[in-house]
Amino acid sequence: MAERYKQLFVEKKNIYSFGSPVLVQARALLWDNKNSRLIGQVKYKSIAPKEITAVFVTIKGYNVAGEHVLDMPFEYLDLHIRRDSEFGDQTAISLSNPSIRSFDISIDKVVYSDKDIWEKSQDRTITIDPQARLSLDSKLLEQYQKQTSINSIYTPVDIADLWFCSCGAINQIRDEQCHYCHCSKDLVFSSLNIDTLTNENNKQQYTLATQKMASASTKEEFLEAKVLFDRISSYLDSKALANQCFEKAESLRKDNIYVSASEKMNSNIVEDVQQAIAEFDSINQWRDAEAKKKAAEEKVRKLNIENQKKAKTKKISIISVAAAIVAFLIIYFFIIVPNTKYNLFLEACNSSNLNEIKKTLTDLPSFKHSQANDRLFELGSSNILVAPKYGKDYFDLITEDRSAEICHAYFLAAEDSYKSGDRNLAKTLYSYAGAEGTNQLLAIRYDEAKEHLSDGQFVTAMDEFNALGDYSDSANKYVEAEKGIYNQAIAEIDKSNFDEAESLLSKISDYDETAHGYDTLKYHQGLKKMNSGELDEALAFFNDIADKSSFSELSDYTKSCNDGIKYLSALDEVLYMRISKKSEVQPAINKINNVLSLPTGAAKDYSSTLNSHLKYLGWYGKYVGTWDCVSSQDSSVMAHGGYADIYATLILDKDSSKLNIDHKDNFKNGSTTSESGQYVLSGSNLKMKFNGYWSTFVLSN
Repeated sequence: MAERYKQLFVEKKNIYSFGSPVLVQARALLWDNKNSRLIGQVKYKSIAPKEITAVFVTIKGYNVAGEHVLDMPFEYLDLHIRRDSEFGDQTAISLSNPSIRSFDISIDKVVYSDKDIWEKSQDRTITIDPQARLSLDSKLLEQYQKQTSINSIYTPVDIADLWFCSCGAINQIRDEQCHYCHCSKDLVFSSLNIDTLTNENNKQQYTLATQKMASASTKEEFLEAKVLFDRISSYLDSKALANQCFEKAESLRKDNIYVSASEKMNSNIVEDVQQAIAEFDSINQWRDAEAKKKAAEEKVRKLNIENQKKAKTKKISIISVAAAIVAFLIIYFFIIVPNTKYNLFLEACNSSNLNEIKKTLTDLPSFKHSQANDRLFELGSSNILVAPKYGKDYFDLITEDRSAEICHAYFLAAEDSYKSGDRNLAKTLYSYAGAEGTNQLLAIRYDEAKEHLSDGQFVTAMDEFNALGDYSDSANKYVEAEKGIYNQAIAEIDKSNFDEAESLLSKISDYDETAHGYDTLKYHQGLKKMNSGELDEALAFFNDIADKSSFSELSDYTKSCNDGIKYLSALDEVLYMRISKKSEVQPAINKINNVLSLPTGAAKDYSSTLNSHLKYLGWYGKYVGTWDCVSSQDSSVMAHGGYADIYATLILDKDSSKLNIDHKDNFKNGSTTSESGQYVLSGSNLKMKFNGYWSTFVLSN
């Protein structure tokens, strides 16, 4: 089935007339195949601070050669249009000249709700390009939004007597601050300076990092401060301070080992002192660790001597062997075995064998965990772009709290992915980047939802804005998406795609206009049923919305269906009547006249057929009986002065009348026959064809 509307012209450009409170956003020219008419549609946006109730325009039409062929005024009345609202795209403008193939719009006059009137004083128009998005990296964008508003994602621009805010709102040149985000115009434009933004961002980050460094007392806190300084390494002495933070973190780590080893060294148990030796060895360049190690070794020697003295009952040889065994075991279990296990762990890391890494990590002694954690962080960072784990399988094995470093690693990787155009990977990485990543993830999801909204994917956009909750103006965008779905539903109703329209309306049950949409759906379903002759079903739809005042022709259509149903019911009584006697003629005529007196309403008009019925019934009632033959083209067939008895059966059908004539004629040889013959009635003469020949009869009685 052919589409109802054929698109002849469409232009989606912002057209602005200087001083006008209304912006033209799009124009379209359609041919209505059903009604054979040319219609125009225009989409407007209000940029007026007051509510608009009426707009008067002039449509200037051009033919295919670009020649000006039409100037037609048009009025949009009974409006309630507030600032930033769009309107007009659901209003069809019937154009009288079918040769038009493009048109322009002149905004002549606008009436406000307070009765003020704006009238065009000059005829200057310009085309306004879509507002460009800000080309700032995430840090500078965040800084710009801090100085202006969270909605700042566009490049602000002055055009004609308007200025476009960084939030996307259109303001009059006299507006000192944006009517939507309430930022001052001076701030919006002056804040957009890369050097200023960079310096301000670095300044804030530097303050945060120095505060973090000043309050740090643990290794982890100094590492967090280092990460902050690394982000602004080129600012002031950030690089040097980052190195200081790292050095202090290392100092604390080594101090912890130093304190632990010193405590063990004070023990009189050889095994404890041997463990102290191993720990001093791991920090042999720190403080006097080397001297402490030697002192511990000397203490072990002395302890062994003391132990030998205590074991007077044992032979010197046995004591020497036992001491050697003890020393060997200490070295074996506290130096050789840990180092061997750590080497196995490194081999597993180098082969990226996760199961083996987990196994060897479990076997490591606690004093080796810090080194192991460093290696695991390196592995996680190098695999951060590898799906499906994105390095988490390594990061999760780290036994100390390095969440700040890990989140920042994910954040940096996400930033790089986003800049390279891989938005899906960036979203995944941002989701692992803690609070910092969550903010960026929300911004990306918000932008995607707006893109879907702009592309007409309203159902998808509505679900996405709903998931965003109170982020930015998601609640307002959610309502815009509902409006888009509603408009799609109305468009589907116009195309008679009622199931699709009902499906769309079901998705926006809480939208203000949805109830009216369902009423519109029933109204058009009723029209379709009425036009196809299904009057009972059409009447059911109309009765469902009988109390609605928004459909001006509803009562007329309801009456038309009722009249049609009564008309068809009366028509059923005269269908297929069989008249075989003269006395049956007049009652049949009365019934048919009764049907003819009724209004047909939405039913098919059968008056032509019924009048044909009356013609045959009138003829039958007048001429039924015996006819005399007055001439014959073949006297050998029928004797001159012969006769024929005429009988008829009238079968009434909705679309035709059938008259069967039975006759009996007298032949010379005295034989008779009866057949249905052809006839022609002219005045009181009846010509009938018998056996291939025509004879003329006149009424004899």
